[in-house]
Amino acid sequence: MKYLFKPRSLKWRLVSRFSIALALMMVVFYAALIWLIVAATSDATPVDDTIKAEIAASIHLDGGTLRISPTGAIQTIIRDYPDFWLVARDDKGREARIGRSPAGLDSVLANLDIISALDVRVGHDSPMTAIFALLETDAGPVKAIYGGKSAPGSVLEYMVRTLHVIYLPTTLIPLILAVVIIPLVVNSSLKGMKRITALASQIDVNKPGVRLPTDDVVEEIAPLVKTINAALARVDTDVSARERFLADAAHELRTPIAILQTRIEGYEDTEQNRRLLLDVSRIGAVAEQLLDIQRFAVMPTRADTDLVGLCQQVVADLAPLAINAGYDLAFESDCSSMVVVADRLSVERAITNLVRNAIQHAGNHGQIMVRLCPDGAIEVLDEGEGIPDEEREKIFDPFYRSKPQSSGAGLGLNLVRQIARLHGGDAVVLPTKGGALFRLTLEPERLPGGVKRATL
Repeated sequence: MKYLFKPRSLKWRLVSRFSIALALMMVVFYAALIWLIVAATSDATPVDDTIKAEIAASIHLDGGTLRISPTGAIQTIIRDYPDFWLVARDDKGREARIGRSPAGLDSVLANLDIISALDVRVGHDSPMTAIFALLETDAGPVKAIYGGKSAPGSVLEYMVRTLHVIYLPTTLIPLILAVVIIPLVVNSSLKGMKRITALASQIDVNKPGVRLPTDDVVEEIAPLVKTINAALARVDTDVSARERFLADAAHELRTPIAILQTRIEGYEDTEQNRRLLLDVSRIGAVAEQLLDIQRFAVMPTRADTDLVGLCQQVVADLAPLAINAGYDLAFESDCSSMVVVADRLSVERAITNLVRNAIQHAGNHGQIMVRLCPDGAIEVLDEGEGIPDEEREKIFDPFYRSKPQSSGAGLGLNLVRQIARLHGGDAVVLPTKGGALFRLTLEPERLPGGVKRATL
């Protein structure tokens, strides 16, 4: 019922339109019914039932005798309708009369005690016209039969006035039921759509091949679901083609980069050659990052991974590059082993990218510290210029570079965050007094097996 009264709600549209149609149908039905009744009784005029209150006010007890003292309205009726008559009898058999009742109704009047309903119709204002009434009077409950005065107005007006006790409830009740029942029916009918909505919210470009089911969808919505599935198929095809291109391009770049790096390493160890080697290393890192985007799109198999040994390996591998760039590269940990369930290759790439980012942007001086925290988080701290507050989120966007002239491709930090989030964690920049402090969390407690006890 939450969205029942919103104009764009399917339930609201169904309820409102069905209710309007139902109301119109009931109006037409009752109009036809009244017309048929009027047509069938057009030659018979009903008794005026509006004077019952005046009759009740005229009846009273006088010394134990039931009497009728006509009110002003009754006196006017007696004057204007000479054939008007009235017989009243209480539960003790006491009786009072006005006028002369028709002889044809003598047997009916003799059994007034057992009568509970009566409606006799003949010609217009005929004394044979009669109606029964059970009245509450000053003399107590009284049964009365009277006639000789036709109902005012037309027969149609009388029918409308009489039948309102029928057509109002029988119209309102279906309308109320429509407002209550139709939303329940719609909810039941759209269970398949709710399941599809839940599945659609889980669609991920990194998980190709997902399609919405059509087995539990109503026929009217099935074309929409099929169209969405066709669009998903086209997206999968385009993404697959781009990933193949990315992987092929990266592979094609690796060979000439490796050859160039080998040739430079064979030259004399000069400042110029060290700079060339650093530049080639950056080019190689970009090629690797392009491969990583495709490789780590879906998390590979997780296994026990020692974060201490992994960080030490990364530091050892990048130490020559850091030293050539003018840095001291160090590792710090309070324990000798910390084993978590994670993908070793992707975590290694994330740490490597953080260290490479520090080597590239920390100003070629000072220390780069890789620190393994007791909670399993990995921090990389440098002594460079730091990162402005307004850029701490932007630097994780793909292809974003804080310095337009930077030689980086802007992919490394984005890949770090992707890997962290695939592990249920995140990568963030923390405030620090000097330099930049990156923190990589893997949330290992959410992984199968959780964190194993660290060895101190």
